[in-house]
Amino acid sequence: MALTIVSFIGKGSRSEQSQGYRTTRYLFPQPWEGAPDVSVFGVALLKYYEQRLGKPVDHWIVLGSPQSNWDALLEAVPENKWDDALNRIHEDVRVAVANEEKLPSSSGCGQLTQSVLNRWSEALSRRLEHTTIRCQLVGWCEDTDVQLEMWRVISQEVPEGSELILDITHGFRHQPILLAPMVILLSLLRNISRVELYYGALDMPGSKQDGSRVLKLDLFPELITYIRHVSLYQMSGDYEPLMRELISDDPNLCEELQSIAFLERTNRPVNSKRVGEFLSRASSKISQNHPLQGDLYTLMQKAMEKHQQPNHLLRMMARADAAMKHRDYLVAYTLLREVTERIEPANQEEEKILNAFRTVRNALVHASDKKAAKYLQSHETLYNLYKEARQVVENHLRSGGGSS
Repeated sequence: MALTIVSFIGKGSRSEQSQGYRTTRYLFPQPWEGAPDVSVFGVALLKYYEQRLGKPVDHWIVLGSPQSNWDALLEAVPENKWDDALNRIHEDVRVAVANEEKLPSSSGCGQLTQSVLNRWSEALSRRLEHTTIRCQLVGWCEDTDVQLEMWRVISQEVPEGSELILDITHGFRHQPILLAPMVILLSLLRNISRVELYYGALDMPGSKQDGSRVLKLDLFPELITYIRHVSLYQMSGDYEPLMRELISDDPNLCEELQSIAFLERTNRPVNSKRVGEFLSRASSKISQNHPLQGDLYTLMQKAMEKHQQPNHLLRMMARADAAMKHRDYLVAYTLLREVTERIEPANQEEEKILNAFRTVRNALVHASDKKAAKYLQSHETLYNLYKEARQVVENHLRSGGGSS
């Protein structure tokens, strides 16, 4: 599994004591005695993962503007690997950045170009044992074209199934706002296994010793997981992944959830009392101090209300309605057909509707449209017939029919 860091790099603060940039020692969540003094937080993050956590970083994508302190990335290379060739390209980058600072603009004055950064990326990567660095100009991310360039880079450079680490310390404030939804979408397209979010709080007082605190924002990966599961539920009606996430610390309860969901997927009856007991036990797993989980649990309660209707007919109708909402025509017609089979039509019109409904249901099951072509033209024709058949059921229930 590849490990990838995505960092923004901004305009460096010049040190008053030297000709270089202002540096600091970052204080990570896990104590790290070997933490270096750096001017770019991404360098500290890279070394933290490699030296403190023992997890070498495969790819480091650095996004910035022509005025960003690209030359400071030299800090990522051990000093014993500095050589004349590296020093020459470093000097080219340093001079180019200095010239760009004189006439700052989103596109730059032509001194610090992508070609220069490509040479710099290659030189840095050759001298790092595990990591490939990709330095990419994204300007100030003012317009859509440049914003899409940021997407193009992360889409091309982040491998399938990788673990992603976001560094939002430097750069303009709006850039991480753009990156966050991009990463959520990328996690779906590239099956990203996990996303971590770090912020090097340079001006926030340290808590234990001199240095700058590092904030690891653990709610972010949790939010991404919830967003993925809620999206799945809204598109398909599948509530199991989200509910499983909420009760993941109880294997027995997860097993019960799996059993209930399996019964539903195979169009079999689900006992309403069983569902009620499950929801009661699941509710006890939701922390009162986690309002987000509380809201998600409420959503899951509503998703499972179809299993708690007063009688069998209403439960089947509710499940059919949920399937139709998600355009799962086969399930919707199959379940509602189980209901209409128990009903005697009150007149010829109702009989005609139920006969047509049965014909369409059979056509859906057997993948044939010979006798149902009239109704298999569009969503609207299928949905209208469904509504008519459902209305017949409601008429029957109002007249005193029902099922326990």
